[in-house]
Amino acid sequence: MSDGNGIIGGGTTSISQNIVVSDTNPGSLYFEYLIVGNNGGFDGMYFSINGTEMRRWNGNSNSNEWQEYNIDLTDYRGENIEIKVTAYSLDSIISVYYYLRFLHNYIFA
Repeated sequence: MSDGNGIIGGGTTSISQNIVVSDTNPGSLYFEYLIVGNNGGFDGMYFSINGTEMRRWNGNSNSNEWQEYNIDLTDYRGENIEIKVTAYSLDSIISVYYYLRFLHNYIFA
């Protein structure tokens, strides 16, 4: 996803998936993200579960290397949840690019 490819000047783009969280071993959700660029906070990316924002990164979050994000799914035990990552842009000046990889639901025994 990027704010420099089709969502310049106030747009958004997102990817989402529904998953069923185990009743007995809910585990955690894990992914890695990379943010390339810095535009002073006019663009960003956020992660949500069932429409509730869980974590936000803005254009100042230029990581330049892969970072990890992990969230415990115990509160969603037995539920069908929607996980969603959204990138947004408030301007059309500087492009910031957002990358995701290794989206996993780890179950602990």
